[in-house]
Amino acid sequence: QDDGAYRIKILDFGISKIGDMSASLNVTAAGAMVGTPNFMAPEQIRALPNLDGRVDVYATGVIFYRMVTGLLPFTATDADELYKKMLDARPIAPRQHNPHIPIPVEDIITRAMHPNRDHRFSNANEFLAAIYEHGEPQPTPQFSSKSDPLLGSRPPPTQDISHTGRDTLQQSSGNPESVLTSKLNQNGTNRALLVGFGILTCLGVLALVLTLRNSHDKKQAASTSIEQIPNTQNAPVVIPLSNGPALRFGVVKHINVETIETQTKPLLKYLSQSLHREVKLEILENFTDISKLLDEGKIDMAALPSYQYVKATKRKANLQLVATPATRSGTSYEGYILVRAESRLNSIKKLRNKNFCYVSHNSTSGYLYPRAVFRKAGLDPDKLFSSEKFTSSHTASLKALNEGVCDGAAVYAAAWLNTQDGDFRADDFSVIAKTEKIPWDAYVARSSLEPALIESIQNALLDLEPGSDFVKDKTWLGTDTPIVGFVKGNDALYDPVRRLDKYLDSK
Repeated sequence: QDDGAYRIKILDFGISKIGDMSASLNVTAAGAMVGTPNFMAPEQIRALPNLDGRVDVYATGVIFYRMVTGLLPFTATDADELYKKMLDARPIAPRQHNPHIPIPVEDIITRAMHPNRDHRFSNANEFLAAIYEHGEPQPTPQFSSKSDPLLGSRPPPTQDISHTGRDTLQQSSGNPESVLTSKLNQNGTNRALLVGFGILTCLGVLALVLTLRNSHDKKQAASTSIEQIPNTQNAPVVIPLSNGPALRFGVVKHINVETIETQTKPLLKYLSQSLHREVKLEILENFTDISKLLDEGKIDMAALPSYQYVKATKRKANLQLVATPATRSGTSYEGYILVRAESRLNSIKKLRNKNFCYVSHNSTSGYLYPRAVFRKAGLDPDKLFSSEKFTSSHTASLKALNEGVCDGAAVYAAAWLNTQDGDFRADDFSVIAKTEKIPWDAYVARSSLEPALIESIQNALLDLEPGSDFVKDKTWLGTDTPIVGFVKGNDALYDPVRRLDKYLDSK
């Protein structure tokens, strides 16, 4: 304006305009579109019911993302491809494009853009409070008194400016400003306050961005090597996820290789899409100490059996717990002690002086927990059997039991219930004892990985929230696995394993 102040105008408020704008949004204009594709929340794409103000929180997050990186979080050649990307993956973290972005600003953006609306800011008021707490720039922008009334002084965080409703989106026609004015008049104060909030917070973040090193070349940041990124605070250097080597995900061969590959393939594909980085499966022998491979940097992530996890934490291994899988039965399972159905061994006491098959010394359900069952029954597991055999997998233990190599065997419940070996069936065996509930595997990452990468791994797993629409709508986990999602890793969940380990070590 003449007095040097800026006047901000909002155009295309949630309404897609076909034409030149479609090119700037990297979307082919193939017809009318309800909503601007790049800024639509996942629940809008899925046409979920009860849409609310959190779709606007998501859209504002996309604006912030573009402001601090110069890039849109997702791009594609047509709308269908764009929607698939938006539903299948998480965007590259802003700091991967520009390491000079403050971590609190990145946290605000990623929370606002969380694909699960329940994990976003619940309303504009909460969003603004986070900006005041972590992202308020100095100096703040100054506005002319001649500016639009919506650009008055920012309301304090305690003022209720939450968005309580959504307009029905229509294809725009005529003057975009008149469409906006009409909508404001129709929706009253709440909509006006939300628009004001959007303008002011965008300006606030913009001012913050201008205080960063604006000479930083964003495209260069996406392809810069480790040696080229300055590390001025002795902090770990953030490596662009899209340019890193493949991540190696370790799983012990607790059952046959084909089943492991079938069960893990959908999850690894999902992780690769979410992290913008290939995640490769490494199947390890069951007696292998996976935590040592993490220590040595030979693998980057692992589904660590709970007993191995407990032993690894005891020696302070190089790992960080990120998530625990949940199944239809919760976050725990059982182990069984089996005998052949035709045998007369109907109790564990009748296994005295018999041959017994364990899986491996590192197995939770195939070694630690069944030994506790024997001990609690007054039987010394070290003196009970005439011989002990270690088969290296639950499937191999079932096969050895079926063939008479051993008279009893310890396996986890699903290995018996879901047996698919052509030589024997589940009803060829009888259960003579069950273990206590056992925590599912600990999903861990090598703690020497970049913190941003570990956080991305954790976020990707936690997005597979049990029972959520995100999991129900997609086959991220496959159909052949008992896992129905992931919950945040909690070290205390594995305390029962520690207790049994200590109990078996006692005299």
